[in-house]
Amino acid sequence: MRRIKKNIAIAVCAAVVLTAGLSATSISTADELSNKEILADLKQAEAAVKSKLEAMPAQTPEDINAAVEQGRKVKEAGLEAAALESTINPVDSRIQLEEDLRALKDVLATKGYYATLSNDPKYGEEYAKAAEILAGKKIKLAQIEKDLKENKNPVDQLIKEYEELRAQRELNINN
Repeated sequence: MRRIKKNIAIAVCAAVVLTAGLSATSISTADELSNKEILADLKQAEAAVKSKLEAMPAQTPEDINAAVEQGRKVKEAGLEAAALESTINPVDSRIQLEEDLRALKDVLATKGYYATLSNDPKYGEEYAKAAEILAGKKIKLAQIEKDLKENKNPVDQLIKEYEELRAQRELNINN
């Protein structure tokens, strides 16, 4: 008799746990679906507000003010949709870091003129220092890229190194 009660109790507990697990899964799926539905609705609302803005005349000051206000509504709708989309589809930090590294590499390439201005009579010394700092930044950037490709360091650490590198200024000319 005890054995039967014990088996029944175990079966009931297992059923409760299984039911709770399935309901939790369905709730998270339902939340995800509802967020996607909300996002679709937000994007439709944004498109409607934008089309209304594009159809507005802009001839009188009142028309222009109304168009500016409608433009603000378009911006708010877009920001709201973008915020929800970023929670539904978060950006992979590794991919974001790769894009940021590429962008910084392009920016540093445009600053190669520092070395050519080192003969400037007024700011030559500052440009020479900037050229040295720029060369160091390029080396550090290449190292971060290499570490990312070879998975030598965690992505979070590489992001921190990238942010420190990006924040470093090359040229400081105070008039």
